[in-house]
Amino acid sequence: MRADRSCFILHRESFGIALPSQRFAPAMMPEQVWHARALLAQPDATIASIARLLGVSRATIYKYVPELKSGHRPQLEASPQTTRAELPAG
Repeated sequence: MRADRSCFILHRESFGIALPSQRFAPAMMPEQVWHARALLAQPDATIASIARLLGVSRATIYKYVPELKSGHRPQLEASPQTTRAELPAG
């Protein structure tokens, strides 16, 4: 029985069929998580409105920003990917 299972897995992999645990991409990319944290730093932003804006559920926001579970809103931190070079004046 065990040999049949491994043969099936190899056959499935040869056709590019992913295992169930490998089918889905993350719900939020790192840039989206940073954007959610930036929006959460604003006092008037709600989790529901941020989730709607990013196209995810409120549960997903809580999953990717775990400090919200303890009731703390994250502070905005600079992201190395989003820093921009400024042109010199003059």
